[in-house]
Amino acid sequence: MATQQIINDPWETAENPQTSSFSEIWGLCEMQTWFCVLEKGVGKSPFKPGVHKDSDRRTAVDIHITPLADMNSQFAVERGLISESKDWAGTVLPSIKDLGVSVRELSGRYVKIEFAPTGKTYVNKSGETKSETVIRFVKLFKDEAECRADYLATKAGDVPPAQAPAAESTQKSTALQFLKVIVQNAAKGQSDLTVVRNAVATQIAGYPVVSAHFTVDSPETMQMIVDVMAGGK
Repeated sequence: MATQQIINDPWETAENPQTSSFSEIWGLCEMQTWFCVLEKGVGKSPFKPGVHKDSDRRTAVDIHITPLADMNSQFAVERGLISESKDWAGTVLPSIKDLGVSVRELSGRYVKIEFAPTGKTYVNKSGETKSETVIRFVKLFKDEAECRADYLATKAGDVPPAQAPAAESTQKSTALQFLKVIVQNAAKGQSDLTVVRNAVATQIAGYPVVSAHFTVDSPETMQMIVDVMAGGK
């Protein structure tokens, strides 16, 4: 299997969505929702009441799937959607409801997903025409063991053995992307460090994938807070 390069720039992955060499993925799902506005030349930015028009407010939905270590995948599946979009309303959301859970109940659960074609294409930076896909949720599991059992029952013979260090690196990379969103939402436009720290700590506690690797006192977290409060990214 060719090694896939992990992209650590969420803007890059949004513009050039990667699909796995697998048509189906089993793994841990983490979701983040936040109010945003779509700004020309910028993309999604946090919505600010009183600054932005209410009519311009949209809901961003960030989905991260960390594949089971058994899949030996070198990158997480990352998709950023707008809940008002056709892809979300027409494909992703119905597939979640078919599992019998709400959107807020899906984060932190083990799932099986597949990549459903949208019928559209895009041209990547290499000039290649690619088929656009969207995530469709297929199964929901009670825990990692059940997820792994389902995977091994259907796909284990098709892939090489797991590489735990690579999986750990992928999970931390995924957690870092969530951490960036958490800090951006909590710190942008704020001047009170205590308020920001409390908000970030609360958010981290709600996301097991993030809290497994970072705390509000982690050097990465504190640097992000300082950068965002200073007007950086």
